[in-house]
Order: sequence, then C-alpha cells, then structure tokens
Amino acid sequence: CLLIPCASVSGIFRARLQRDLNFPAVALSELVSVFTFGAVVLTLLFLSSDPDPLIPVIGSVFREVGLLCSLAFSARWRPRLLCQLQALQQLFSFALHITGARVVAYLNTKLAYVFVFGPLGATAQAYYSLAERLTLQPLTRLATTIQRVSFPTFSAIQDDDSLLRSGYLRSIQGLLMTMGPILVGIFVFAPEISTLLHAEPMWPVLRFLAVATILKVVGTTIGSIFMAKGKANWSFYWSLFSMAVLIPAMYFYGLPRGVEGVALVIAASSLLFLLVSQYLANRLIDLTFATYLTALLRPGLVVGSGYIILLLARPLLPESPLAALALGALLSGTTTLIALALFARNLCRTYWLNLRGA
Repeated sequence: CLLIPCASVSGIFRARLQRDLNFPAVALSELVSVFTFGAVVLTLLFLSSDPDPLIPVIGSVFREVGLLCSLAFSARWRPRLLCQLQALQQLFSFALHITGARVVAYLNTKLAYVFVFGPLGATAQAYYSLAERLTLQPLTRLATTIQRVSFPTFSAIQDDDSLLRSGYLRSIQGLLMTMGPILVGIFVFAPEISTLLHAEPMWPVLRFLAVATILKVVGTTIGSIFMAKGKANWSFYWSLFSMAVLIPAMYFYGLPRGVEGVALVIAASSLLFLLVSQYLANRLIDLTFATYLTALLRPGLVVGSGYIILLLARPLLPESPLAALALGALLSGTTTLIALALFARNLCRTYWLNLRGA
C-alpha cells in the first residue's frame, strides 16, 4: 500500500524525463533506488539479532521513496495544484486505451496457464512454467524496458516517417542480433537443457516457446509505433483480437494435444500476429515489406549461421548435458562473432558509434 502512492507520483517525473529523452537520468534514478534498497536492508540485518521477514519489505518501500526523490531531483520540475479539464479530456482516451491494451495483453500472457493447469494438471503446468521462464519471460521484461525508450523516442519523430522507419528497423535489427543466437541455442539444445533440469518431457515445449519468442522479438517495438502515431486504440483492439484468436485455438487445438499443443498454438499464433501487426505498422510509417525483409536479411544471416553450425555440431558433442551445453555455448559465441564480422560489420559499427554518442 505504501508503494502505490510513491510509484504513482514517480511515474509523472519519469514520463517527463522520458519525454525529454533524458534516459541517463532515469537510469541513474533506478540505480539510486537499488542502492537505497541495499543500504536499508543491510543496515537492518546488521542491527537485528533475529532477521525479520519484513526487512526486505521495508527495503522495498525505501527503494520506491529513493526512486521518487531521485526522479524528482533529476526532472527539475515541481507539479502545481492545477486542473485543466481540456487537457484531461485530451489524455483520457489515450490513457484508457493504453491501460486497456496492457491489461488485456497481460491476460493474454496468462491464458496458457488457464488451459494447462486446470485440465492438464500440475506436472504439465510445471513444464510449461519452466519453459516460459527460459524464453518468453525474459523477453517480456526486456520489452518493458525497450518500450520506455522506444515510445518517447518514436514520439519525438512521429511526423518524420523516414527517420521513424530508420529508427524502427535499426531497433529490430539490434534485437534480433542480440537475442536470436541465444534463442537458437535454446532451440537446438532443448533436450540437453531439459535433462539437466530433470524435466526431460519439457523439451518440445521449450522448442515451441523458443520459436514463439524469436517471432515476438521481431515484433517487440510494433506497439511503440502504434502509440507514437497516436493509435493507442489500435493497441487496445489488437489485444482484444489476440485474445479472440488464442482462446478458441487453445481450446479446440491445443488442449486435446496436451501442453505441447498449447505451446504449438502460441508459436503458430505468434507468426500470425507478427504478420498482421507488421502490416498495420507498415501502413502507419509507409514501410514496404520488401524494405522490411531486406533489413532483416543481415541479422537473419547471423542467426541462421549459428543455427546451422549448432545443428551440425550437436551430434559430435559429448553425451553429458552439462559438457554439451558448455561447448555449445562456446561454439555459438564464436560463430556469432564471426557471422557479425562477415554479415553485419557496418551495423555493429553503427551501434558502437551510437553508444559512444558519436
């Protein structure tokens, strides 16, 4: 309860900093919140003879207070007690659609649990949950961070379609080159990962969700395009459409085939959703599919090279799952570096210059 008011006010200062593209200040504030949490928890643990379970809870409250103070200081702006109904009306429709889209999108991510846990039981639920933690869940957390940056950045150039297309394509190229090799490794070595985790029947689920995650990686920033172009209602209607497709597909096709069928539905629907949502995004920024596919060619070559090498090398690796995974990771890293040098050197140089602020 104490976190809610602090987080609500923090959101106002964070929004101003994001609107001004002052992301270093946001990152610094989040670091301050982490250090505040650590300092409070360590101090209380040192002073307490019998560690209390409430200590991390108290630390969380101080973390949110530290975040609020740091964001307020960085924003160099103080709110005033002033209400403008016209401004509120302008924001109301946009905010409602964004909130609705996020609520429905969250429900969509939990649909699989509804279909797996009840009819298929706790064991199937455990397999699906573990596979999701290795694939979809990291992407969901990454997408939240990416949207904090991409939405205000795209909004700042929303009237310049040429620049918007360039920034959008550059973002999906970087995401695919970063996460693609990892997901390809998970796909190829799914049996070894499942064996190492004592969950051998999980490997088909892990493969299906790895494919779904790669497809979702490519479409991660489409929602930011919708919002930057003032189409928050598209995001909401899109979330409703996704739910309308997923529920009957999981019930009639996925559920009769068990947890593997549910995972297959998620992978297949991810392809459908990517194609349709990409078509809508392309219309908004006048991007042709030919240009879009051309932009994906070099990252695709990097990811595809790693997949082929790992697929050919896997039968030659040791039978021990741990040894196979260790050698596979080394081989994947080496192959990715070589492929980046061969197919995407200019892209990597551009990203490096951007990181340096050049």
